[in-house]
Formats: sequence, structure tokens, C-alpha cells
Amino acid sequence: FGNTGPVPPVRDSASTYTVEWSISNTHNDVSNVVVKATLPVYADWMGAVSPATENVMYDADKRTVTWNAGTVGALAGFSTSPKKVLFQVRLNPSISQVGIAPSLTNTTTVSGLDTFGNKAVSAEAGGVRRLLA
Repeated sequence: FGNTGPVPPVRDSASTYTVEWSISNTHNDVSNVVVKATLPVYADWMGAVSPATENVMYDADKRTVTWNAGTVGALAGFSTSPKKVLFQVRLNPSISQVGIAPSLTNTTTVSGLDTFGNKAVSAEAGGVRRLLA
């Protein structure tokens, strides 16, 4: 995506950023993989997703981004490419966020079903904070 605006953020000057979610998997195939995060109140969903074929939805009422990633094969990100999706958000920084890298998402969760053990698996990561020019 073509991102716009200053990095790091400048007060009263919106910037757009691309969030990349990447899933790696060291063990068995995992099916029904779902990744979720809420956007902070100062970040807006822009509607741009890549690849466009990925099943990414945004619930404006709950400010939740959901990626139905399907199946992530064993060793994805190791012997094969990780499963990835990108989406764009706009940051509307306040004075307290000038010169820092505020979170573009809140905590991100991923869940699915280990197809070998037939067991639910999940993981959690902090919000996306890294801002690149």
C-alpha cells in the first residue's frame, strides 16, 4: 500500500500504516485459524487488504479486525512461507503520541484446531507498534 504522513507521528497530522500479520507453525497442520485484534480509538480501518483474496473483516461497532486464515500447514514459516495478510490503518495522533510508536492494534489473538491431536490451540501477542518509514 502507499502509506502517507509523517513517521514518527506528528500531532494533528494523520498518517496511514500497513499492519502485517504473519503466521508461522512449527508442528502439525492447524485448521480453522482465526486471528483477531481490536483497533485503538485513535486508529481507523481503511479497508485495504492484501492479498485481496484473504478473508479479512472489520466490525466497526466493536473495532475488531478478524482474519479467517483457514489452514496453516506444519512448518509454515520454516520450510515453507508463513501465511500473511496486510491491512491498512490511519493513525490520528494526539499530543501524547508525538515522537513515539503508538500501537496500531491492541492485543492480537490467534486460535485454531491442531488436526493431528484434534485439540484447540491458541496464542496471543501484544499490539503492533513498529512504525516504518
